[in-house]
Amino acid sequence: MTQLTLRDVTVRAQGRAIVDHVSLTLSGGGITGLIGPNGAGKTTLVRAIAGLARNVTGSIALDGAEVAALPAHRRARRIAYLPQGGQAHWPMTAARVAALGRAPHLSAFAPLSAKDSDAVEAALAACDCSHLAARPVTSLSGGERALVLLARALAVEAPILLADEPVAALDPAHQLQIMDLLAARAAEGALVVVVLHDLALASRYCRDLILLKDGHVRATGDAVFPSAKFSGLGETSQPWQPSQPCPHPNPGLSSANSLISTSAGDVRAVSSELGCWDAWDVWLDSVFFATALHAVLKRAASITATRQAWRAAFPPYASNRAPLSMRAACWRRK
Repeated sequence: MTQLTLRDVTVRAQGRAIVDHVSLTLSGGGITGLIGPNGAGKTTLVRAIAGLARNVTGSIALDGAEVAALPAHRRARRIAYLPQGGQAHWPMTAARVAALGRAPHLSAFAPLSAKDSDAVEAALAACDCSHLAARPVTSLSGGERALVLLARALAVEAPILLADEPVAALDPAHQLQIMDLLAARAAEGALVVVVLHDLALASRYCRDLILLKDGHVRATGDAVFPSAKFSGLGETSQPWQPSQPCPHPNPGLSSANSLISTSAGDVRAVSSELGCWDAWDVWLDSVFFATALHAVLKRAASITATRQAWRAAFPPYASNRAPLSMRAACWRRK
């Protein structure tokens, strides 16, 4: 099985370390999720693994061979890269775009062989976009274009697939479709590394998670919630606890606050029946409902306060039952 080893990898740009002394060991057979805030160095780390970043120090070894020492065409055969926000500026057909994935296997100006054509057709079929093969890629929707670009990466048939935010700005259906394709590729034994911001997708599809912040690996562990076995988060390992609600100064809103105070024990109790992910989903639903109810009650309290102020300012004509002409006359006198 393919194994990727990083030792003290550092990438510098503009006088500072974007990735700082990162050491990891990654293996195939499952999706490895790379998560963290914007600017954490996730894209830079993925580009360094692909051999596309500059000013890289440290060691990146693929099955014991240094990636930097591999010739470009051999490295391109071993590592497929799906960049963030992939664009297509030329009106090439989707089939020709997918066929670009076979470029590392071809000599200069050589046509596609039968094996290459089969690989392209298989990639398009896997991405369920064979019907788009003859259409210009510039005429496709964002989701369709993302599938074609993924087909190009799959057509490489590389043992390592690096995908940088492949589901960004896509609707939920296309997000699930692309993640299903990546999971299927990982199930075939490939080493799949995916940069994600959606923690729900990360929990559902990833086998391992790597948390990156400020260029450092802050935690690594299994993608299991809430009993994740993360290392590096602190001196002691504490069970997960939901944040406690902050009481609202308006006592009328206490019922909304009470809905958010679901304890970790309640989540684990539901987890025993539904599974970890479903329990977390139930807790999130309660938070969203409580937030909406909080907004409604706050609006109602505001309306009530406005009416009380009106009645205090314009007695006795401020009543809602008073004719509008009387209330207007009272307003003019004021």
